[in-house]
Amino acid sequence: MAGRRARSFEVLVTVRLDPSTYGAVKHLAAQNGNTFSRVVRDAIRQHLTERHQQSLNGSERGPAEPDTRTAIQRRHRDVTMELSTLLKEARDQAPEGDVVVRIHLFGIDNADELVGLNLAELVEAAGVPSPYATEIRKGMRLAEYVKRK
Repeated sequence: MAGRRARSFEVLVTVRLDPSTYGAVKHLAAQNGNTFSRVVRDAIRQHLTERHQQSLNGSERGPAEPDTRTAIQRRHRDVTMELSTLLKEARDQAPEGDVVVRIHLFGIDNADELVGLNLAELVEAAGVPSPYATEIRKGMRLAEYVKRK
C-alpha cells in the first residue's frame, strides 16, 4: 500500500507509579532538563515502539523486556550505585577533620543528580553512616547559592 500516510492518535494515559519509581522518573527529568510528563511520555513511546518492532520481526514471545517501569528502576539503581561510589570516595579521601565538609561538597557537586533519590538508600549503598544523608541534603541546598573554585 504505497503512498498510504501513517495516522497519529492522541491518547490520554493514566500512569500509576510507586514512590521509588516516581522518584526515579523525577530524577531523570531533572538530570536531563525535561519535564516529568515528557520523561514518562518518551518512556511509553519507546516501549510501544520496541513492542511494535518485535511484533513486526515475529520475535514477540510475551512481555517486551525491558518494560518501561523496569528500565526506569534499572536506571535509578545505576545512578544510585554511581553516586554511592563517588560518596564513598569523597568520604575516604577527606583529610581528618574535613569529612563533613567533603560530604557537603559532594551534595553541592551532585545536586542535580541527587534530586529525587532516596538519600538513606544512597548512604547505605556507600557504606557511610546514615546521618550523612542530612549533610548531603545541606550540600544540595547550598548548591543553589555557591560555586566551587
